[in-house]
Amino acid sequence: MVTTNYFIRQNITDEEIDALPEILTLLKSRFGINSSNEIKIHFGMGVAPLFSALVRTYVEQHGIMVFPQGAYGYFYATAMYYNARIKIILTSANNQFKISPSELSLVINDTANCWIYLNFPLVNPTGARYGASEIEAILSVPGISNATSIMDIIFSGLEFEKSAETYQLDKLFDDGKIKYAVLGGISKEFAGAGLRFEYLIYGLLNKQDSFLLKTLEEQRCTLRSRADRLSKTLTECGWKILPSQGGLFMVASPANYFNKVIEVSSSSGKFSYTVNGSNIHKALFYTTGLLINNDIWTGIKGYCRFVLSVSADVFEKALLAVRKFHALVS
Repeated sequence: MVTTNYFIRQNITDEEIDALPEILTLLKSRFGINSSNEIKIHFGMGVAPLFSALVRTYVEQHGIMVFPQGAYGYFYATAMYYNARIKIILTSANNQFKISPSELSLVINDTANCWIYLNFPLVNPTGARYGASEIEAILSVPGISNATSIMDIIFSGLEFEKSAETYQLDKLFDDGKIKYAVLGGISKEFAGAGLRFEYLIYGLLNKQDSFLLKTLEEQRCTLRSRADRLSKTLTECGWKILPSQGGLFMVASPANYFNKVIEVSSSSGKFSYTVNGSNIHKALFYTTGLLINNDIWTGIKGYCRFVLSVSADVFEKALLAVRKFHALVS
């Protein structure tokens, strides 16, 4: 017979279950956002329901969501689901598909009640990183006070290299002229290390817990190593890589394969593809079993998304699949 003892504690104090102090400390240490009585923090089961709530809010206020070209496909799809009005800020490969102040200025001056979606400091899915001067320039664009800035910081902490650069958003926010919302969480930063959301982890991070920092450094090294290996393999197989400075993904263009014809077989029979950015994911899957996102998902014409945060054996198989596809098409 197995006897199990359960210990239940009553009378847990409000202070013990209050996540706000640790969250505010993290916002201050990473981004220079000062706490004040004006700040309201809302919790959700992940960032998705929080973003959905924001979309419903700006729809009710007859606002327009402004996405940079290449923004996270899920959020773009969410806005479309709610029949929200959307504008796209043009971006370019020369600037790693980041928002430029000049392009943002054009949109703000031409759009009333706009809500600007900004991945910061790391862009999802490209892995580009905004420096402190870049984000300051964006949030200093004339007319920015007439807009609402939605800052998605969910990929903060996933930079491949540590940076001594600090963000001091208090200089921009403390006068109250900029309307902003910060979407955050630690699910992305810690998921790769096998940790799940507990507000205690915020405290460990703020206190520079040695075990936690060691675990995160190991994760950073793994992601950086995988990015290097995948980049090398894709480049050798004719893909054009978009340099990444962090995150869980890699974006690349199969430009050398465009307009090539490949025969594939599936349960529906045999058929052929004339390869382009919108159908290469099907050609890859039916010939090698590898799953990627096409350029419709990324929103960047000709560029597809690969995932770094998979199990070790799946990652190794993906590298082999890329080479197998190259041999079939070349």
